[in-house]
Amino acid sequence: MEHPISITFRDLRAYSCYYYSMNKIHKQTDYAYCAGYIDGDGCFYIGYESPSKLNKRRARKPITSIVISSVNKDVLESFKYIFGGSVHLSKAENNNNKALYQYSSKKQDSINLIDKILPYLVEKQEESLVTKKFATTDNNQTRQECINKMKLLKTVSNLATQDHVQEFKRHKLTIIPTEYDFAYLAGFIDAECCFQISRYKHKDGPNLSYKILLQCNNTKYPVFKWLIERFGGSISFINRIKTQKAKKNQLCWRISCKALSKIINHIYPFLKHKKPVCEELMKFYTTTLPNGGARHTEKFRTHYANVLKVREEIVVNVHKLNLKGTKNS
Repeated sequence: MEHPISITFRDLRAYSCYYYSMNKIHKQTDYAYCAGYIDGDGCFYIGYESPSKLNKRRARKPITSIVISSVNKDVLESFKYIFGGSVHLSKAENNNNKALYQYSSKKQDSINLIDKILPYLVEKQEESLVTKKFATTDNNQTRQECINKMKLLKTVSNLATQDHVQEFKRHKLTIIPTEYDFAYLAGFIDAECCFQISRYKHKDGPNLSYKILLQCNNTKYPVFKWLIERFGGSISFINRIKTQKAKKNQLCWRISCKALSKIINHIYPFLKHKKPVCEELMKFYTTTLPNGGARHTEKFRTHYANVLKVREEIVVNVHKLNLKGTKNS
């Protein structure tokens, strides 16, 4: 009698291939998320050990590292789990400042990390290539060339200008975003961006107006071209040099209201640090009232009052979640 469940070798091999492919997809989104986080808040470092650590009997030791600082330890621990490296306390909690942690990936771990996230990096792709070249060469002249190149990349290359605003408008919504693009954006948001709810009153009306908003500022332009091509939104220029000579000019990307509502559900699954505030914005958008209807009836006024109450509660929650310090959080 044939067993009711029979699995052939072909079935088992097909299942194994399916399981491997699904697991690989999951890992690739982790790599894309990490790339977004590093583009937003990571640092590639190459150089030599400091003279104070130098042993006179040997040459200076070359150092390669990828460093990320964050108040969210869980995000850094996830990088450690996936890519290796270490996490340690950089600054203890003090007064109104949250504890700051640092993730560090060195030597072979940093090379492995670069290999995995390189296809997804946008802003710091060239920095990652220079880092890998420095880490894999034994030639001192090549190392020095890498150090010089890295200084240029960090201080001069790809700086934002006012001309980029008009240039990027021509590329708006020309690329359909992939799952990996949403994972990258989630990482970039967790590191660099801010979910908000804007609240204001029109001059010609008594009622408050609200809009959900995602905003990102940066001094380098490549990520803004990448963002507006895939997700739309608007770009503006911030002239910081005019008032603060030591600062660099910035570009600001904003996406709000209906445009944000179309992509927020795709971003949400990949968020880590800012998932709670994203939930609040998704909840807020469900309170949107349809146009038209009998808006002058008592029934509508009662309903609208309840909606306003819910909206104000969400606004307060978003404000608390966005607090950078520890007081009232």
